[in-house]
Amino acid sequence: MDRGLPLRILYAATSSFAVPALEALVMHGARPVSVLTRPPSRAGRGQKTRSSAVQVAAEALGLPVLAPPRVNEPQVLEALSALTPDLLVVASYGQILKAPLLALPRLGCVNLHASLLPAWRGAAPVAHTLLAGDPVTGVTLMQMDEGLDTGPILACLRTPVAWGDDRGRLTNRLAGMAADLLVAHLNDIEAGRLPPVPQDDSLASRAPALKKTQGCLDWQRPAREVARRVRAFSPRPGAFTFTGSRRLLVRRVRLPAPGWLPPEGPPGTLGPLARQHGVPVRCGEGTGLFLVQVQPEGRGAMTAAAALHGRQLRPGQVLGQPTPSERGPC
Repeated sequence: MDRGLPLRILYAATSSFAVPALEALVMHGARPVSVLTRPPSRAGRGQKTRSSAVQVAAEALGLPVLAPPRVNEPQVLEALSALTPDLLVVASYGQILKAPLLALPRLGCVNLHASLLPAWRGAAPVAHTLLAGDPVTGVTLMQMDEGLDTGPILACLRTPVAWGDDRGRLTNRLAGMAADLLVAHLNDIEAGRLPPVPQDDSLASRAPALKKTQGCLDWQRPAREVARRVRAFSPRPGAFTFTGSRRLLVRRVRLPAPGWLPPEGPPGTLGPLARQHGVPVRCGEGTGLFLVQVQPEGRGAMTAAAALHGRQLRPGQVLGQPTPSERGPC
């Protein structure tokens, strides 16, 4: 650090996206004075109470952790004020910070966001990047205000979106980039060497959290749109369709080479196995794609070829909406 005393950093984060930046701060010699995170929540089939990914990482690093249900409450602000923070770093925290909290740190509050702002403001920027088919994305270091990802931009890093990127892979890459971006500019933040650049609100797009039901695949759509939805929902919560009344998670797909002809029949129709590619399925507008990895209801993930051999799938079958015996709509 440039000054004699180390920078007193509060780190507010919850999801796994924020873990590399926390670890990078510690390696950089800028151990946070405390880590703020969401309280443990119930998750998984057994509804077991689980700490956030950031809390697990913070405790492994020997950092003090605060997990208040409502971070803007007066007693929480009092506790944070007693820590005399210089800077609050936020990354995928999951709570809105109000003006009194934003005013606490001497150097203000910065946020690491997984998009190139003003594109995809909100809780699910990576998924919306993939749904939209954006060719380029990145991470943004921004100065926080009371809006939702509306503060001025301090710095950013860009990366192309590869065809093999799904939500999990792209999030992991952006998490590493966010860590690099933060530690590269820590001294600049302290010295005031990063002039804030206001966002152009006319270019803004929203990225609200996705619901599980939005992962339902519409085979009437062109193959590229179907493939984007699979990537945006992988590995969790998962894109899905139905075989009769049984749900089928679609984990991975592959687009065909130009000139390839999809199976005959209505959208959702399966064809015979193409050994080098997977199980073909017809999509809308005369397009199609290959199922590569699927997960039948009650089973583990498997190749589409294995599902075909095990008769969970069969040529001529039409994937799509559940039959009337299914409990609810797609």
